[in-house]
Amino acid sequence: MNLSEPFIRKPVMTTLCAFSAAIFGIAAYFLLPVSDLPDVAYPVITVTTNYPGASPEIMADNVSTPLEIQMMQIEDLNLITSKNQEGTSTIVLQFGLDKPMGQAEAEVQAAIQRAMGNLPSDLPAPPAFQTTNPNTQPIVYIALATDTLTLGDLYDYANTMVAQRMMMLDGVSNAQVYGSPRAICVQLDPNALSARQMTVTDVSNAISAANVFTPGGEIYGKSLQFIINPKGQLLHSAEYNDLVISYKNGAPVRLRDIGHTVDGLQKQYLNMKFWSAIEPPRSAYTVVAVTPAPGANDVQVAQSVRKTLNSLRSSLPASIDTYITFDRSVQIVESINDVKLTILIAFALVVLVVFLFLGRVRETVVPAVALPLALLMTFAVMLLLGYSLDNLSLMALTLAVGLLVDDAVVVLENTVRHLEDGKPPTMAALLGAKEISFTVLSMTLSLAAIFIPIVFMPGIIGRMFHEMAITIVVAIVLSGVVAIVVSPMLCARMLRKAEKETGYQQWFNKYFDGFKRHYKTSLGWMMRHKPVAIGIWVLSLGVTIYLFITIPKGFLPVGDSGMIRGVFLTSEGTSPAQMQDYQDRLMQVAESVPGVRQAITVTGLQNNQLTTSMGLAVIFLKPENERAPINEITREIIAKVRSSIPGVVPLLQPFPTLNIDTGATNNTQGQFAYQLTGTDPALLYKAAGDLMDKMRQIPGFVGVSSDMRTNTPMLDLEILRDQASSYGVTTQQIEQTLAIAFTQGQASQIKTPLNVYWVIVELLDKYRAQLDNLALLWVRNSAGDMVPLKSLVKASVKTGPESINHINQVTSVTIFYNLDPSYPTSTATSDIQTAAAQVLPPAVAGAPAGSSAQFIQTVRAMVVLLIIAIFVMYIILGVLYESYIHPITVLSTLPVAGLGGLITLRLFDMTLDLYGFIGIFLLLGLIKKNGIMLVDFAIMRRKDGLGIEAAAEEAAIERVRPILMTTFAAIFGALPMAFGFGADGASRQPLGLCIVGGLIVAQVLTLFCTPVFYVYMEYFQERFLDKISFFKRGEDEKNGPAEGDSKAIA
Repeated sequence: MNLSEPFIRKPVMTTLCAFSAAIFGIAAYFLLPVSDLPDVAYPVITVTTNYPGASPEIMADNVSTPLEIQMMQIEDLNLITSKNQEGTSTIVLQFGLDKPMGQAEAEVQAAIQRAMGNLPSDLPAPPAFQTTNPNTQPIVYIALATDTLTLGDLYDYANTMVAQRMMMLDGVSNAQVYGSPRAICVQLDPNALSARQMTVTDVSNAISAANVFTPGGEIYGKSLQFIINPKGQLLHSAEYNDLVISYKNGAPVRLRDIGHTVDGLQKQYLNMKFWSAIEPPRSAYTVVAVTPAPGANDVQVAQSVRKTLNSLRSSLPASIDTYITFDRSVQIVESINDVKLTILIAFALVVLVVFLFLGRVRETVVPAVALPLALLMTFAVMLLLGYSLDNLSLMALTLAVGLLVDDAVVVLENTVRHLEDGKPPTMAALLGAKEISFTVLSMTLSLAAIFIPIVFMPGIIGRMFHEMAITIVVAIVLSGVVAIVVSPMLCARMLRKAEKETGYQQWFNKYFDGFKRHYKTSLGWMMRHKPVAIGIWVLSLGVTIYLFITIPKGFLPVGDSGMIRGVFLTSEGTSPAQMQDYQDRLMQVAESVPGVRQAITVTGLQNNQLTTSMGLAVIFLKPENERAPINEITREIIAKVRSSIPGVVPLLQPFPTLNIDTGATNNTQGQFAYQLTGTDPALLYKAAGDLMDKMRQIPGFVGVSSDMRTNTPMLDLEILRDQASSYGVTTQQIEQTLAIAFTQGQASQIKTPLNVYWVIVELLDKYRAQLDNLALLWVRNSAGDMVPLKSLVKASVKTGPESINHINQVTSVTIFYNLDPSYPTSTATSDIQTAAAQVLPPAVAGAPAGSSAQFIQTVRAMVVLLIIAIFVMYIILGVLYESYIHPITVLSTLPVAGLGGLITLRLFDMTLDLYGFIGIFLLLGLIKKNGIMLVDFAIMRRKDGLGIEAAAEEAAIERVRPILMTTFAAIFGALPMAFGFGADGASRQPLGLCIVGGLIVAQVLTLFCTPVFYVYMEYFQERFLDKISFFKRGEDEKNGPAEGDSKAIA
């Protein structure tokens, strides 16, 4: 049966179908969305609860634990973490990848409702949740700058007109404003209060009663209706100064008599610093960080943000300048464009290889048409499947460039061989297609089978590479379709019978014929010394296994995104003023580094990543061609901070170009994480400290830190209950007095069309700076008399936790770390597990988390997938050949496939990362195709009546040209990646080197070892298996003359 015959005999139909497919492919290419990675992310929900003034212990026990108990009942919940610090509880829930977000939201809301009865009754507001992962990094940073407005006013514009508008965009999950809304701060003098027999509670109650916003109703007349609008709100700080708090001796006591009011900020100690080398300095800044939703297309989100910001500029006051300080989508688009250019270069190189082997433009047109046609058809299928043009899918197509031409080259070469024998073009195309169609089918299906197991890779990494695997499988299958449908028709129409050789062809054939003679002689020697070939094969297998086990393994290369981010740690208990001083000095360091373009630092921000003694740092670099590599700049900044700012530990890292979602695991302090859990906090904290000390002794670990902060200065106040009772003072009154004086909590609200602002009652700053000032506070008892607070409490100073963290409701410590570029991830993972086994007690459990866990899962999966891929290939080849033996002969090429790739990685001192694993998979398919071409031709020659060894030798010699053509096409197609071409090309370089080195080594070995393997397998079939009825070959496999010839076809 000749699958290509109908298409050869109907060229108009074939041409029009191919042209239509190309048109659809071109249209699909322009419709495909662009992104950095496939749209895959963990469904994550963040639950936040505020309880101003509450200690970490209160937040953990009274807020997080009741919520966690209810949330642990939610189905398909993979991980739940919580961070409890002063006044704030942040719970992050990570669900299974298949969990519908709508269902997750409903179940979280139900869990919160069930827990409400066990939460403190005086919470300012119920727990709130967002479908936002706090560990997801923003894609766009927008700066607002002014010389005339206050920080509070600037925040209003940033929040109301920019952030809220960005939140309305499709694909945006959060728009965080690095700033604070304004507030009216009522600052009291405790001495003035006590002199007038007043307490802070009196003032707070008076303000709450004086600042109200209550509807007044309506008045209905005979003809008119009036709405009563009482002006009960005090909107400006000056109005509060005149407020009468009480009357003493018949005279009013106004607020200005016992303190004063200032226009301040709700979060008084949140401080954001911004510096730019390209913008003039301003008096006030705020930054809006726009974060994409899980699974959103980053490039589309960034484009929407830019478009919306341009439309908003006319609505903002002229005194506010807005500009985008960083847009990660720019780097994404540049990387995608470079990959597209890499594909074009690879295409040109592949076509050049074909021309060099064939020597005529006419013959080169056949594979030159097949390659873009297969790519365009792949674009159409990608659009139907909902895929995007991202780094992984385009990398798949880059890899495919060297593969897609193979089938067309095999068809073309076989047709040319018949033309050289004197047959007319149509007959040569029909005969060549009939002989080679089964080979093309075998090559296509078996090569596609290599990547099928990747589709079933577990976890989020598997989901991400699913799109890449499907893309390359589709491209390979479509290349086979083009080779069977279009290429034979082009051969019949474009080639000429026995054309005179050009001067170049004569020169090339002269040297190639000489090569074939030398190869024939060498192969003959190898066939006479078969044990040598088997010995080489066994040695190659052993070296491959050894290298695979021992080669350092990595996860994903960091690349150069142009952004450095992280945190800086200070001593626990560091005051806000000292934090801001550190912040100023760190900004000076950033300004002094030549490659830095802009920098943002934030202190006083509390969330699941930061505490009050930590600061956030985001540093943006100049274009890559104007500065040093990002790793060098990162090391320079860290070194300068360590040397010039004592007491500050910088934990900075380059933001990866391919940012893999880590779910609920924080990645701000380090790229990798190791989690410890235990029911005994003291034992857990000691074990965590011991493990970190052990890790710091290993040179490859960089920036080892943790979320364990247990030495925060604390003032314990023991309430003297009997004494308080005798004075007529309740515990509630004592704690309420402390909360008003020191928590900076809300006493009242000011409601405006723009926002809701707080009225904060507190002591003057100087009275909140010393522990002794507690003695200045008074409490009013049930009889209305004044009682000094110092007589009701007993104070003691101690240390305690700055934050308490939970994982799955159990107390936890997460250790974060980065790695030196020369320190492989596999070695680090092994070392940390060894260290954990040495220092962790049985009651403390430890496990990798985030990127570390993903790395371990991926490496284990890859090893299993390699085995599955080989098994699947054997099954497919066995079905195609209807033989138990021939698939083994083809698969005998696999051990030498990975040898050259692993050796090349070792020579260039590179790790076997995820890209390298993909290169190994690809090598298996490429080298196996050589085995298929040899075995197919040998089988045909056996049917012509040749002996086993003669058939094997002739097959190797006759097929050496297409084998070399396809191999060199794949090598040249991978050269742009091997040279690290393009933006972030260094990340893809291991993949290119693996393919180039692997093909060169494997090509030499397979040309000599595979014929010998074929001979041995045929002997084994004849002498052993054919004597067992179950394994005996069928009638169609028995040797005999070929079933058809050129006359029959004609």
